[in-house]
This record gives sequence, C-alpha cells and structure tokens, in this order.
Amino acid sequence: MEISELDDTFIIEFDMKFVKPFPLCYIAHGIKEFIAMTRKRKPDITFQVRYKPGQNGFSYASNMGFFKFISKFLDLGKMPGELLGSQNYLPIKLENFITKKKEKGIFLADGEVAEIIAEELSTVLIHDNEDLKYLYNYVLRELIRNIPEHSNCDMVGYAAQYWPRLKLSEICVFDEGCGIYDSLKSNSIHTEYIEANINALEYALAPGISERFAPGEKNHDRSEWANSGYGLYFISEICRILKGSLLIVSGENYIYQKANGKRMYGEAYYKGTIVRISLPSIEAFNVDSMLYHIREEAEIIAKSFDNTYHNASKSSSIVKVKCLL
Repeated sequence: MEISELDDTFIIEFDMKFVKPFPLCYIAHGIKEFIAMTRKRKPDITFQVRYKPGQNGFSYASNMGFFKFISKFLDLGKMPGELLGSQNYLPIKLENFITKKKEKGIFLADGEVAEIIAEELSTVLIHDNEDLKYLYNYVLRELIRNIPEHSNCDMVGYAAQYWPRLKLSEICVFDEGCGIYDSLKSNSIHTEYIEANINALEYALAPGISERFAPGEKNHDRSEWANSGYGLYFISEICRILKGSLLIVSGENYIYQKANGKRMYGEAYYKGTIVRISLPSIEAFNVDSMLYHIREEAEIIAKSFDNTYHNASKSSSIVKVKCLL
C-alpha cells in the first residue's frame, strides 16, 4: 500500500457482517502497525474510519475493543479490557507481566503469573464443565507463559468467544515480540536446521524443541515452570484428539492444523506471534488421562532426536500445577 506525498488523509473502510476474535486481533494488529509506520514517514497524516453501524459485526467489534486497540484516539467503542466479558466471550485485553507481578506478588515466576491469568480467563468459558475448565486453563497457561520465556516481550493479548448453538469456542492469544524464528535462532544449536521462518514454526510444534536447549545437558531447571519445549506440541495434540483446529502465525508464515490433524502451510505476516485455537465443547473426557498419553508419545518422539529435551516439564504435562506445591 503506497501513500502519496500529496495524501493528507487515509480512510479505512470496514464491512463487518460477522467477525470472530482471531480476525479482530490479527487485523487490528496489522492496521495498528501500518498506522505507526505511515506516521513515521508523514507525521501530519490523519486517519479516518468508515463503517456501517447497523451491522452486527460492527457492534461486536466495538464492544470487543477492536477499534481502540488500533488506536485509543479512534472515538469508537470500548477500550481493550474495558468490558469484563461474560460466560460466552472475553473482549480483547492486554496484560503486562510486570504489572501483574506487582499486583499479585513481585516474586512470582512468569509461569505462576500465566497460571493466574489463565485461571481468570478459563472461568469465563467453562459452562459448568470442570474438565473443560481444566482444559482451557491448561491451554491458556501454556500459550501465555511462552510469551515472556521466548518472545522478549512482557505484554500478552487475548480474546475469546463461545457460541452455544455451535458448542464451539475460539481462543486467541498474541504478542508483539521477536517471533518464533528469531527466538529459536537465538540458540546456535538450532541454526543448522532452521533455514527459514516456516521451518521454525514446524519445529516449534515438535516435542522438546526449546531455545534453552544445550547439547549433552539435561534440563537442570527442576521447578514446575521449567522450559522444556513441549507446550505447543501438547496443544496441537489436544486439538487433534478433540477434533479442534490450531492456527499459528509468526513472521511471514502460518501453519493451520485442521480438525482431522492435517496441516496446511502458507504465507502471512504478523510481527510477533498470534495463535488461534478452536475447540468443540466435549461433554465428557478426562484431561489428565489425555495429557498422560500425549506425554508418553511426545517423549518417545523427542528421544529420537539429539536437539531436544527428552522429558516434559511438570507444567507442560499436568493440568493443575499448584496441586504439586
């Protein structure tokens, strides 16, 4: 998109009939970045928004904090996190790990902060199903704790929606950090086989791949929050087993895992990493048993490679970490 030297106004037009959390977060991030880049070249340029206020999607986006996530100066809708949400939705919200630690306990580990945030989020989407609550808590915790550990970013963003008629949930978690490629490439051990961004995304979904890995060394961090590189693998397997879907966009590529477990690869762009998980509301299943079997298979796979941690950490393979304390 080119901005002429003569342009002094840029108009963004929205047609919003039906929208979901992931496209709201993804598009808002892109527009926000575009505005920032444009204003570096033309500080005096103004941006205007055109929309059809009668559309359901516009009202939904306004309440989700979409427009003010793009820019707090847009006089449309709520600020991210201004609404608390309900049992069916969580509006776009930004959480800062440093601020959260000051609020909950300055000496908390990042994983403990992720557990607190995940607990707050999972209670909104449980629908009186304890197994589902534990599942959401686990998935959210693993996604959120990845951010301070790997992205060089203290800010996490999220949004979610549950559609009762479809019995389907969509969870979106994102950051504006360094991205998966730069994170893994920061460890010289991974440089030799990660040639491109798409390779980094593939390896991030494999068990035991971590930027913290060192050859010939075990994971000496014995805490519940040790980084072992299993979180995304566990999440991808949960989606496959429960016939949900997983989408990861980082840098200039995406990986989309369909409900049947097959993966599609393509080009996209996101400065940082954004993950979308879609899960059906399963009536009865045992989360602990599922994670146990996933861990068994994951560690078998990991032990066939030399550049992986061969054992998953406690937090990556159990639902409620605090029960271990």
